[in-house]
Amino acid sequence: MKTRYERFETPDAVVHDFRSLLDDARSLIVATSESTDEKVTAARRRLEEAMSNGRERLENLQEYTRESLDTADACVRRHPYESMAIAVGLGAVFGYLITRRD
Repeated sequence: MKTRYERFETPDAVVHDFRSLLDDARSLIVATSESTDEKVTAARRRLEEAMSNGRERLENLQEYTRESLDTADACVRRHPYESMAIAVGLGAVFGYLITRRD
């Protein structure tokens, strides 16, 4: 049984899984390339479009994440003491909420 922390995947694992899915989809497209059935051709076309959209979304998400991390890093570097105070305050609140007994 997984603990509550093991069920969360790291961003790298999600990207790896997504790339594996794309590789499997490419293999499926190649395997069905000889088929002349209309339904298979339409499904292959939709799969290619979905792969293209997924790839584009992944790239946009990676770019957005990098920009967000850079912004957060710059903010912490501009205001180090305020950042530490916020982190300590949040840690105290979460610690209180986790350890309190009803």
